[in-house]
Amino acid sequence: MKTKKFLLTLLLVTISSCALTSAMWNKKYNDTIRNFFVSADGKYIAFLGQNFHYVLSDDSNILKLILSWNGRSAIFINTEKTELRLDRNNNISGDVVIECFESKTLLKEDRVLLTSLGFRRNNYNGELTLRLKISGKRYLPRSDVVYGVSSLRRFYVISIKQGRGVGASIAMTALTPITVTVDGVILLGKIILMPFGD
Repeated sequence: MKTKKFLLTLLLVTISSCALTSAMWNKKYNDTIRNFFVSADGKYIAFLGQNFHYVLSDDSNILKLILSWNGRSAIFINTEKTELRLDRNNNISGDVVIECFESKTLLKEDRVLLTSLGFRRNNYNGELTLRLKISGKRYLPRSDVVYGVSSLRRFYVISIKQGRGVGASIAMTALTPITVTVDGVILLGKIILMPFGD
């Protein structure tokens, strides 16, 4: 009898914990992404949204290897499947979903390369998909800087889940470190950013 009570208590604690975790991230907002940029060294992704800028880092160096691949034009970021979370300190974490829309026509060596980088075949449409773990920061865009013409054929909407108390932190959000030189070069600090088109 004691064993049954213990198991029941454990089950209730587990369910409560899951419900609490879900409640902590039950708020979200959408932002319209007008530009994707990647750093020249392949370590950073920058989403320039209508409301915020998101600077994300890839410590695995997988992005750098993808960008050095000759078939990189077949790669795109799926914002509908990308899952990002925001805490009260404007820290961003989550998964950026990268897909290859020409998976079925790839050469064997290209498929081997992408598979070695962690791409897996999607059961839904058969395309190769990678969930890239990232982390970074959310920033406010500068009103006095024009970031150039969008590299995208259309704008994308991305959803960001918010932790408890995040709404009050907007006033404390730092200004973006992304700047533009007089000759139109986009910089993240001293690192050059390049457009990542669709």
